[in-house]
Amino acid sequence: MSDLVERVIAAIEREQLLPSGARVLVAVSGGCDSVVLLHLLQSFRASRGWTLEVAHFNHGLRGREASRDERWVRRLAEGLGIPCHCGRGDVRGWAAREGCSIEMAARVLRHEFLARTAVDRGMGRIALGHHADDQVETLFLRLLRGAAGVGVAGLAWIAPSPANHDLRLIRPLLDCPRAVLHDFALSEGLAWREDATNRRLDALRNRIRNELLPLLEGGYQPAFQKVARRFMEVTGADADFVALTARAWLAGEADGAFDGLHRAVQRQVVLQQLHRISVAPDFALVESLIARPRHPVQVNRTLRVWREASGRLATDHPTVRTFSDQSLMVDLAAGAGQVEFNGLRLRWSSPGQVPVGCRRRDAEAQVEWFDAGVLGPRVTLRHWRPGDRFQPIGMSAPVKLQDLFVNARVPREERPGRVLGEAASGGLFWVEGLRIGELAKIRSETRRAIRWSWEALSPGGRSPETARQSET
Repeated sequence: MSDLVERVIAAIEREQLLPSGARVLVAVSGGCDSVVLLHLLQSFRASRGWTLEVAHFNHGLRGREASRDERWVRRLAEGLGIPCHCGRGDVRGWAAREGCSIEMAARVLRHEFLARTAVDRGMGRIALGHHADDQVETLFLRLLRGAAGVGVAGLAWIAPSPANHDLRLIRPLLDCPRAVLHDFALSEGLAWREDATNRRLDALRNRIRNELLPLLEGGYQPAFQKVARRFMEVTGADADFVALTARAWLAGEADGAFDGLHRAVQRQVVLQQLHRISVAPDFALVESLIARPRHPVQVNRTLRVWREASGRLATDHPTVRTFSDQSLMVDLAAGAGQVEFNGLRLRWSSPGQVPVGCRRRDAEAQVEWFDAGVLGPRVTLRHWRPGDRFQPIGMSAPVKLQDLFVNARVPREERPGRVLGEAASGGLFWVEGLRIGELAKIRSETRRAIRWSWEALSPGGRSPETARQSET
């Protein structure tokens, strides 16, 4: 028995990955790692009473080459007398519709296929070919994307499927380096498929694998991978405790309000809920959801998420808007009043003379001051229209509003719903979420100012049909 076989069997027993008589779906891409995994499990199938079936997912990203991989895996499984199930997905189309990366789309569709197949075939476990090098690559991939805690703990030997928490993902090769797997495949005369895209440096993981890790090992620490895995093991144990605490709180097995939880537990509560809805979390998203309850965040073109005060996440799927010609005339002559328009409540008042200090931005986050003489007796609230130009304060000339939205990273689907303020002269003086306009800023010659404030009516309450005015 080879050292690799002994190591894998020891890991399966130590981590309790596959009990006797287990039914397991083996994910096989056709690469060296997954072929070795299938070979090892197949060699012990009879003695352990395991039932094996193969699953292969064609991401549709490599054309004819991917189709050849699919046919090759089918023949491999047939040669071993193992049923094979193949699936396909439009990864690029899904990524475009959901507004996410190709990598995230591929992961989601692949796991959904594996979960569906496992359920259909009555298999509770899905075996994946991740190995020790994948662990270290994943560590740096997550570090460079701002992860911490559980995020740098690496891959787990056994974990729930992100597509179906009743299924378990197992990784029997997790402490085996890629080179060991490669040598074993050569010694056993195993054939496999090479994916040429693994050598392309336009993908971050490939640059980590082919550039960063060799640099660290060659120039800084020859045993770097061993040191990195030890770091992940220690960090993972600490993070696992926090994750278990968060899981217990979400299940109602631990008392306490969300606001009273330790910050580390709060992060995990949010992270676990984001994973359940297949949203890739980043630091800014998690921190925003913790700090700003009931404040919606657009995570992609079709999904918006926010945290209720209770700590539970809520979502909705806003319709992607096109240009709207809805508008509302606001009479400023009364001196003070309020309106509701597209889910915003806007208030204005005129204190008469120009208050001291109003030339600076108000200390409140959603309050601005404007020159009443420039605005005129009435203004119009409306939405973005084709060709709109706006001159934010400090800029020398108006520019396309679309360009300003792009530079400010306003999500495409939000732009048509933003509220604009148009002065009586026809120029834009205010755009929700951007700096005020140069048009109506407070100047030294301003004699009367308008205090302008706004607030969202509710997290999902941006309804263009809501528009009314009242005096205060």
